[in-house]
Amino acid sequence: MFKFLKDFRWDKLKFDVTRLLGRLYYFNGALFWWIIDIIVFVAMGVKLETFLVSIPLAIITVIMTINWIRTLVYATLSQNTYSKLTDLLDRSNALQGVPGCGKTSTINQMGYVLAKKQWETLRYEYWQIRHLDFRLLSKKQQDKYNEIIRAYNFYKKYEETHIPCLHSFVTIEVKGRKSHSLLKGHMLQTIPLPYRSVWVGDEISSMFPNSVRGEDKKRNSKLAEQCRWIRHFTDSYALFADIRFGDAFLAIRSGCGCILTLEKKQKWILKPGFLIAVKKFFMSFVDYYYWLIGMTKDGSASQNKAKNSLRKSSKRMARFISWLNKLISCVGYREYYYSKSGSKEQGEEQIETTHGRYWFKSCLDVTYNDRAFKNLYSCKDEDFLEPDNVSIDMSKEELEKMLGRDE
Repeated sequence: MFKFLKDFRWDKLKFDVTRLLGRLYYFNGALFWWIIDIIVFVAMGVKLETFLVSIPLAIITVIMTINWIRTLVYATLSQNTYSKLTDLLDRSNALQGVPGCGKTSTINQMGYVLAKKQWETLRYEYWQIRHLDFRLLSKKQQDKYNEIIRAYNFYKKYEETHIPCLHSFVTIEVKGRKSHSLLKGHMLQTIPLPYRSVWVGDEISSMFPNSVRGEDKKRNSKLAEQCRWIRHFTDSYALFADIRFGDAFLAIRSGCGCILTLEKKQKWILKPGFLIAVKKFFMSFVDYYYWLIGMTKDGSASQNKAKNSLRKSSKRMARFISWLNKLISCVGYREYYYSKSGSKEQGEEQIETTHGRYWFKSCLDVTYNDRAFKNLYSCKDEDFLEPDNVSIDMSKEELEKMLGRDE
């Protein structure tokens, strides 16, 4: 049985088994405990001992059942989030907020959802116009015809390897397909973007750092123009996020119809406490494993066999904990708190601010590297500095060295 499970090609399935188990965690838990309760009553009968045993079981069953009902509620809210955010967002959108509030996950997930919607619309438009006689069309209709044909042919050419209509600064991946690149030239209108594209720009100010050069004003004007006229230019959507208010982000924000501020850190709803406790229990054996390895010295055949056995069991445990980590991450939902306002630059009066919440599944449809800028760390491959023998009462020389004044 275990050999069959080990040898089975899980990667060939069209759905992720671990994600499915995570989605059904509370349902499976409630079902399991209901069955246990029924077995206890049938096996033991109506006796005092039965009630003493069934009370703690009933408490667990009630908790799992309540959480299952809550899962159904949040599943409905999560499904409604996409239509809610689609209505809430404008063509150009700027997201801002503190670290950990969910800016990246929001723009990546919504970018993918909007790209699917744009691709569906583009395919419909292509189906409508491909039967038309180009020679009989007006100049305006011919421009539209060419725009649709060029965009459809471009995305269709790379559909197997790339997500149609989705262009991102940081690569987004869904089921093996990646987003198209969003480059600096796209933003400055030197490289064209296709019709009905969706632009996702996380930490966009890193692409346009502040400088003292006079061309910044012209650059910022181009950025604001690109966002302001996005529907006229390519009938696209844009989602930009940043934590700092550089000149470029302020210019982008000035052209956006929707400014979404995520007000606090995202919250994990229906966190699986039992699974987390199981993970901590197995993690507690890691130190014990290192102690055993240290105590088992190389020597006789029996000692080497014992050490190899320890390594094999440790490898199996590491795989199990890795799978458990993925399962835990797929249970529950993410809750976001936002306030929405328009850009002050759009008029003299402040546009009214609205507040609300939205929810995503804890494991998103999209995959992205949350440390995408790691390779920009300029001393990443340098050797570590050997530790200094610095006293608690630091001397003047030691302080100057720490502050870099001795250079």
